[in-house]
Amino acid sequence: PAPATPSPTPTPEPSATPTEPAPPVTGHWVRQAAGWRYEFSDGTWLKGGVHAVGATRYAFTDDGYVPVGWYRSPEGTWYASTEDGVRTGWYHDGAAWYFLDGDGSMATGWRLSGGAWYYLDPTRGGAMATGWAKDANTWYYMDASGAMKSSTWVREGAWYYLTGSGAMATGWFIADGSWYYADGSGAMATGWLNDSGTWYYLNPSGAMGTGWIQEGSSWYYLNPNAGGAMATGWAAVGGAWNYFDRWKGFWVSGRADFEADWNYAKTLYSPTNYLVVVDTGAPHCMTFYWAEGTWQPLTDMPCSVGKASTPTVTGTFTIKNRGSSFGHGYTAYWWTQFYGDYLFHSVLYYEGSYTVKDGTLGGHVSHGCVRLRYEDAKWLHDTIPSGTYVTLY
Repeated sequence: PAPATPSPTPTPEPSATPTEPAPPVTGHWVRQAAGWRYEFSDGTWLKGGVHAVGATRYAFTDDGYVPVGWYRSPEGTWYASTEDGVRTGWYHDGAAWYFLDGDGSMATGWRLSGGAWYYLDPTRGGAMATGWAKDANTWYYMDASGAMKSSTWVREGAWYYLTGSGAMATGWFIADGSWYYADGSGAMATGWLNDSGTWYYLNPSGAMGTGWIQEGSSWYYLNPNAGGAMATGWAAVGGAWNYFDRWKGFWVSGRADFEADWNYAKTLYSPTNYLVVVDTGAPHCMTFYWAEGTWQPLTDMPCSVGKASTPTVTGTFTIKNRGSSFGHGYTAYWWTQFYGDYLFHSVLYYEGSYTVKDGTLGGHVSHGCVRLRYEDAKWLHDTIPSGTYVTLY
């Protein structure tokens, strides 16, 4: 086939003759009673907006005057107007600080200046925020200079933590290598905290506790292997099994044979919601409370019982009378009667004192009564109601 006919080469058109630019309109400043105006050589005035005169930008009203103070342009932008032009950078109007961009327009929102972040609050007309400021449902804190605080604590009634981004922390967070918890308001929590059904303990400093802690007369274990959660039920502590109350978490026992004693208690009856069981062979006094259809462990207390010549009675008896102290030549505190002259009471103290005379526990040393630590004797005296069954075996 014949080759295609090439397209003709276009002939360039002659260049258009350039139009000579019009001479620039020039003007001059005129001072009138109402203020400064800028008049052009054609008799018109600059007006209605922000315009450059030379290297400086000025605001002009619709009447062509330079306003002094805040000026809102026809586009809705705010400027700080002076007779020397619109301000730029930081500006204090006598009531608050503002930041004005390079063209003089008022900035809102976040602004980085001098290495610090500032918040120009649009809900306050762009005024620089100090103290608490909320942006998009997140709270921030600005110091007295307006600089945003971050990675630090502030105290405003309660303690609050500002994260690395400056956002106020809520819920769980890490600060200085420790876990803390802040409620929905951001206030740091202390003491016991129930989070989705799991209990934690926050020290007075707010840092989450781990390991053993004592509250009143009860001990609790905050398991570091479970994120600091309070132990309940059976838990291994230091390689040994311990039992903690299933609901309240208080420590009950670390004895290896405790579970066997508990299983025995489950076969027993008491007409109240409490049961006392005493093992006279390997002396221990256990108390239980009724919940979920069975006996739940309450305490597992070391005790001493009767010596061979004056043994402690065995069988099932009933809690009856009680008193604060008794004794001749010694004092025993917080006695609770369960059968005739057989009592629960404290170890022996020198008469009329709180100096221990015989503090033996775990032995067979008494005249038949069950001796307990002072605090355990008082607890049993104050807690276990009359009519409760006591089984000794």
